[in-house]
Formats: sequence, C-alpha cells, structure tokens
Amino acid sequence: MAVGVGVFALGLLAWGIQANLALAYALLGLGGGFNGLVLAHTATLFPEASSRAMAWVNLAGVVGIFALQAGMGPLVEGLGYRGALLVLFALQAAALALLLLWRPR
Repeated sequence: MAVGVGVFALGLLAWGIQANLALAYALLGLGGGFNGLVLAHTATLFPEASSRAMAWVNLAGVVGIFALQAGMGPLVEGLGYRGALLVLFALQAAALALLLLWRPR
C-alpha cells in the first residue's frame, strides 16, 4: 500500500509542477490501484467482522472523497490548479508518512 500511495503522490507532484503530463498520468494510474488493497488488508485485520470493517472503510472513503472534492473547489479558485495539486500532494505525502509510521498493535 505504501508503494502505491507513494507512486500516486509522485504523480500528483509531477502534475503540480507541470512536468511531463504523460508521466504524471502514468504515475497516477499505476499508483491509484492501491485502494483495493485497503479492503483486502482490512479483511485480514478483522476476520471475524470483515464485512462490517469493510463497510466502515467504504464509508470513510466516500466521506473522504466528498470532503476532498468540496475542498478542492475553493483551493482551485484561490491557488489555481497548480497550487491545489501541490496541496493535494502535501496531503498525500502526510498520509504516506502516517502509513509508514503507524504500526498496528
């Protein structure tokens, strides 16, 4: 999952700094598949309640996407697309840092 998040974040950075657009799209496409691993990992963490745990993961994803989309509009209006993409990259990088630092007990 960490590799997928990292590759996706690099795609956002490449797009935000206006690097080669084909490279940015390739990184976003290759890294974007990590989302499916989250559900598989959740099922292994909670085998006795995997359906409920995956439902909560889905709910968190839907709410997170809503919040992200609602926040991107004002960011684009205030910072332009480049600034909004760099803010999104910073959020993705922070999520990657949390993923790498957090260890379940």
